[in-house]
Amino acid sequence: MRLFVVLSGLWATFRERVDADRDRGDVPGWVMVTVMTAALVVALMAVAIPKLRDVFTNAIDSVSG
Repeated sequence: MRLFVVLSGLWATFRERVDADRDRGDVPGWVMVTVMTAALVVALMAVAIPKLRDVFTNAIDSVSG
């Protein structure tokens, strides 16, 4: 039983030091940047894909024409 108490105390001390060294404040910022970048890519693709399809189709038609 005494060994368990000592190990529990050591584990608690270790976790406190590990958590103190970790900077968690920047994670929400990176998540927001990632989500906004993904939304921007989706929005650009929604506009660009039909235009690129038209350009490709016109190019193929003019070559095979």
